[in-house]
Amino acid sequence: MAAFTGNEQVKIDMRILSLYELFRWEENGILKMDAPELRNLRWAPDGKSRLIEAALRGIPVQAIFLEAAKDGSMEIIDGAQRIKTFVSFFKDGFELVNENPDWNGRRFSDLSPIEQRKIEDFQLVAYVVHNDSEGEFRRQLFESMNLNRRSFSSQEIRNYQYGNMGIPFIRKLAEYNSFRQTISEKEVDFSALQHQELVLRFMSFYYKGFEEYNGNMKIFLDKTLQEYENYRSREAEFEPVFKNVFDAIAGIWGTDAFLAGEKKRRINLALYDVITYSFSGYEKECLLYHGEQIRQRMRQLLTEHAGFRSSVKGGSNTSIAKVRMRFELWLNEMDLILGESNV
Repeated sequence: MAAFTGNEQVKIDMRILSLYELFRWEENGILKMDAPELRNLRWAPDGKSRLIEAALRGIPVQAIFLEAAKDGSMEIIDGAQRIKTFVSFFKDGFELVNENPDWNGRRFSDLSPIEQRKIEDFQLVAYVVHNDSEGEFRRQLFESMNLNRRSFSSQEIRNYQYGNMGIPFIRKLAEYNSFRQTISEKEVDFSALQHQELVLRFMSFYYKGFEEYNGNMKIFLDKTLQEYENYRSREAEFEPVFKNVFDAIAGIWGTDAFLAGEKKRRINLALYDVITYSFSGYEKECLLYHGEQIRQRMRQLLTEHAGFRSSVKGGSNTSIAKVRMRFELWLNEMDLILGESNV
């Protein structure tokens, strides 16, 4: 089977895989189980149990999609929940929750030899994509497979579309303790990877500067990943800056960071952008030393400066004029507070 994207032909093979073969692939490192998290693998126990019951009864399940890498490994494109559930059960990772008393409460090792063989011999239809391109075909394939499923967030789609183009680095930074502290106790949808998108926002403004913002935040963020080979060499530079910035923000605001006085504890993305960007030019010790002044001046701008307040209202005003206004106003305030001092 062949598919086309632009001028490129992509080969897709259909294979019949037994679960035992899949288990061996996982055991030998052929199957990449750390593939981009298109779905947050949090199936309820009864959902996982129904999948195992389908295998025990020989009931077909939906096909999976894999992508063959040049090194011979296989990356999961679609079917991560099913694959990880099967692998987890094979490793005695959970007990079945089932009305059938013969299966309820049992792990794989508790099943009879005949039942274990039913699991191992159960067959999946697998479509294996042989493709050297990264972005557009992966996006098209993902969208076509998910037309009738739930909507995916922009960051979930990015994680799928761009693979290793900065995504592993973003995931790593998103786990940093001070960063997590500043976004905790707020309306952040971790299941939709909003925390990772926050990392990408800071990264994009840091690498490109707010002057390069083009009026469309989604395109601005996507372009950072599209052009990531231009920035990959700067990871060693950005990581300590990221940690320095969020250590300082956690020390100054704690869990009250990025709030604009609204009733809901929702991160104001406009404040997030200007604070993280402005802090990247100073050492943590300097920022903490002037922390009270910084906090007070931000409070004054939000309550007394109509222009600044309107530019961050709702946190989602992404017009070029509003974005530049809030960056320039806050950077000027930071310069007045800290000047060229770094102590």
